[in-house]
Amino acid sequence: MEYVKQQGSITNKIYRELFNVSKRFVTKELQELVTKGILQQKGKGRGTHYVMRGLD
Repeated sequence: MEYVKQQGSITNKIYRELFNVSKRFVTKELQELVTKGILQQKGKGRGTHYVMRGLD
């Protein structure tokens, strides 16, 4: 979450590069954060990025 706070958003690709984890893991993790109301998904497909809820 610190990265998102500092940079404003994160993508699936950036998350994978930062933590060296699989695309499947990141997709599940980001979706859980959206469901919990921590992040908000913006866009669809390759343009999808995630921002902190309430900071947009």
